[in-house]
Amino acid sequence: MNGLSENATHVVILDGNNPVSTARIINVGDVWRIGLVAVDKLMRGKRLGEKVMQVAIDYIINKAGNEIVLSAQQEVCKFYEKLGFKRYGEAIVFESGFVLVPMKYNI
Repeated sequence: MNGLSENATHVVILDGNNPVSTARIINVGDVWRIGLVAVDKLMRGKRLGEKVMQVAIDYIINKAGNEIVLSAQQEVCKFYEKLGFKRYGEAIVFESGFVLVPMKYNI
C-alpha cells in the first residue's frame, strides 16, 4: 500500500450496509486532492457521483481548504466541470491511450 489511504478521509454512500459510492480526500499542504471517485455500476444514474463529490467538496471547505485538485479520466471531464472544476495544465496520455486530465476547483 502506498500510504495514501491511511492518511485520507473516505466519503462513502451506503445503500443499507452496501457501499455504493465513494471518494478519497487527501490534504497535501495547501492543496486538497480528491481521488478514487466511484459509483457501483448497478447504482449509476441516481446522481450518487454528484452527491459523494458534494460531500467531499463541503468537507474540504469546512476544513478551510483553498484549492481542490483531481485527475479526471478524459471521458468524465464534463461531469467534474458541472461541479465547478476547470481543466488546467497538460493532460497525461499513457501508451494505452488512457488520458488523465488535471482539474482544479478554487474555493
